[in-house]
Amino acid sequence: MEIDKKFFLQPEGLKHPFSRQSFPKSPNHGWVSLETEKLNPK
Repeated sequence: MEIDKKFFLQPEGLKHPFSRQSFPKSPNHGWVSLETEKLNPK
């Protein structure tokens, strides 16, 4: 659990290389920044 805490406490710029679009074989895998994912877009 310590490794995930360390990752999520990093600045957004350091997490961006691990965003969802950076894993072509698994498009739902990766980091998503706050308030970009919405379950109900209305």
